[in-house]
Amino acid sequence: MITVTLRGRGGQGIKTGAHVIGTAAFLSGFYVQDQPLYGAERRGAPISAYVRISRQVILDRGQIDNPSLVVIGEESLMGMASDNPPHEISESTVILVNSPLSKSDLASRYNIKNSLIVFDLVKLSSGIIEKPHLGIAVAAAACKLLGLNFDFVKESIIKELVNIQVNRDEIARNVDLASKVFDTISPVTITTPREAYRESGILEPKYHEPAISTCAITATGNSMLRDRAQWSNYKPVIDYDKCTKCMVCYVYCPDSAYTIDSEGYPIVDYDACKGCNICKTECPVKIITLVERNKR
Repeated sequence: MITVTLRGRGGQGIKTGAHVIGTAAFLSGFYVQDQPLYGAERRGAPISAYVRISRQVILDRGQIDNPSLVVIGEESLMGMASDNPPHEISESTVILVNSPLSKSDLASRYNIKNSLIVFDLVKLSSGIIEKPHLGIAVAAAACKLLGLNFDFVKESIIKELVNIQVNRDEIARNVDLASKVFDTISPVTITTPREAYRESGILEPKYHEPAISTCAITATGNSMLRDRAQWSNYKPVIDYDKCTKCMVCYVYCPDSAYTIDSEGYPIVDYDACKGCNICKTECPVKIITLVERNKR
């Protein structure tokens, strides 16, 4: 069985990418299981998706340990304790990373000795589909590494994008993007890590205290201690000349990134803001825009 783990941010299209990989493998004649894992209101927050591909019926479920291929949609995820690839991979795991950095820089920064493939898929996506969405790009790259035929990849992309009501012109651009990624990526040998095999037998679950499944709050609030500045490449900017001080952005912000100053204007704490776009969407006078974080 070949296993794939995808890590990304909500809004990048990682879930769609996993569906494309799974559907392409299914059309190729494999048994397939694909499973996204994320919570509510996840735009900008880390999400995961898992794909299993096999010639036999798949009985495993849940998170994948020691995957054959890890796809990282954003380089900042490699440094997070809960999503750090070296914590979940074996020596034979292949790592594909979307990053503008060089392969040598990434390998040195994160001490990666695995087979490493690095591409700036955001730049490629932005140039072809005019959006920084990664789903189709990472799916095409993963399918090439998995040895799947592009005809099935193309059919899978069309099926998935039609299902989410993408228009015909955008589908054509996404297929063009997938084709260019597919032609650019060089194939590598992907195997099932030895650590992923388990001896058959009876598994005895460990005992857990019932309290772990309750809704009890056992610690003081700490959401403001979480630095979410790297969760998105974009930030909201307010046109104060047109702001009516209605406080709608302040009320709707899910992360308490807004405060109100002494004159009644909303102020954004960009370390707490994850670029979820809710304030821009809810602003009644539409004077909030999203700009790249490295711009003022």
